[in-house]
Amino acid sequence: MASSVARTWTRPAPTLSHPLVYLSFSHDASCVIAADASTVHWLSCDTFALRGLYQERHASRAVVAACGDMLNEKASTCAVVTTTRAAARPSGGSETTTFAIRRWRPGYLNYHWRYDEWAADIEAVEVRAIGVRGDKTFLVLDGRVDVYGLAGDGRVHVLHRVETCSARPLCAASRAAPVAIAYTGSEVGEVRVERWAAAAGGFAPLSSFRAHSSRLGCVAVSWDGRFVATASFKGTIVRVFHAADGMLLRESSTHCLKDSILKMAIASESHQAHCSCRWMQLRRGADRADVYSMAFSPDSKWLAVSSDKGTIHVFSVNVDVSSSSPAQEDIHNPDSDSPNAGSALNAKQPSWYFFSGFVPGYFRQDGSLAKFRLREGVKYVVAFSHHEPNTVLVIGMDGSFYRCEFDPVKGSDMKQVEYRNFMKMK
Repeated sequence: MASSVARTWTRPAPTLSHPLVYLSFSHDASCVIAADASTVHWLSCDTFALRGLYQERHASRAVVAACGDMLNEKASTCAVVTTTRAAARPSGGSETTTFAIRRWRPGYLNYHWRYDEWAADIEAVEVRAIGVRGDKTFLVLDGRVDVYGLAGDGRVHVLHRVETCSARPLCAASRAAPVAIAYTGSEVGEVRVERWAAAAGGFAPLSSFRAHSSRLGCVAVSWDGRFVATASFKGTIVRVFHAADGMLLRESSTHCLKDSILKMAIASESHQAHCSCRWMQLRRGADRADVYSMAFSPDSKWLAVSSDKGTIHVFSVNVDVSSSSPAQEDIHNPDSDSPNAGSALNAKQPSWYFFSGFVPGYFRQDGSLAKFRLREGVKYVVAFSHHEPNTVLVIGMDGSFYRCEFDPVKGSDMKQVEYRNFMKMK
C-alpha cells in the first residue's frame, strides 16, 4: 500500500557500506545504481537525490545485482536479485544457494515491500547481471540468458532463454524499442544478436558472427540497437559491428610501439578498385587488460571504454552505414585475433571496426579521441550523459563519481567538471 509522503524527502538510512557488491548506471544513465550486501540505492546523476531504495530485511539474504530504467516517477521499474545460502545438509553435503528476483515500480519511498510488482525464484549457479527494458527483465546467468515477463495468464514466466558461453557470459541490450540484445554464443568469440518481434511474441535472430578468435571480455549495444561493440578478453582490441548483419562499419588505421606485433593485410590493387578499405591488426605484449565496461553515446557517435589500466577512452564511431564496404578476405593465421579466424558463422564473413591504443605502455594513444586518467586497479563503469552533449559519466567501486567533458574536434585529455564520493554522502 502506498503512503503519502512529501516530495521533500531526504536520503534515509542505511547508508552504503564497503565493499560494494554491484555498481551500474540505469539504462538511460540518469541514475547511479550502487549496492552493498543489504541495500541498493538509485541516485540521480544530476542532484544525487535518492530516487530508489531497496533494503533487504532478512539476514539470510544478500543482494547480488540490481537495475532500473528510472524513466520517471510513474513509469520507472526496478529489479533486484538476492541470494539465500542455506546451511549445509546434516549428511555432510555442501550448502545450497538459491536466488530470487524481485521487480517493482518505485514510489516516493521506493521500498520494495510497499510497491511490490512480482517476484520469482531462479534456478542458477550464479547470477552475473540483471537488466530491465519495459516489461521484460534480463538475467545473465552462467551458461544462459533468461528473459522474464508476464504471460497471458498474468504470471511471471521465462519468455526467452538462450545458451551462452559458460566461461564468461555477457549480455547487453539496447535502450530503445524494439529491444535488441547481444550476447556471447556457445562458440569462443561468437556474438549473437536478436531483436524482439512483437508480432511473434518473442525474440528473432538477427545475426551471429565471430567477433574475436579469443573469448570476449565485454559487449555493448548502441541505444537504437544498430551497433554492437565487442572487446577481446586480452583487452587490446575493440570492434564495432553492424548488428543486423555484421558488415563493416568503418576502419581506423593505427601504429604500434616496438613492444607490439603488427599484423596487417592490405587488399590487392585490383580488389581496391572495388573496395578501398584495408585492415590492420595490432597485438600487445604479455600483460593483459580487463575491459570493465563500454558504452555508446545516445546518438551512437562515440564509444567510451574503461579498463583496469585506469584510463577512460572515448572513440569516434561516426559511421555512415549506407557506404559501408564489403568484408575483406581473412588471413588464416591461428595466432591472429581476427574475427574471421576459424570457421565462419555467417554466410557473409563479418567485418569489423577496431580501435587500439587504450592500453597504456603498449599502443600509441592516438587511437582514441579523448582520454581521462584515473586510479589503476579500480573497477570503473562508464556512460554518456543523456542530456549533456560530449559528457562522460564515470563511477568506481571505490564510491567515486566523475563528470567529464571532451572536445569532439580537438580531443586530447577530458576536462573534469565534477567529482563526488557517493559512499560518503549524508
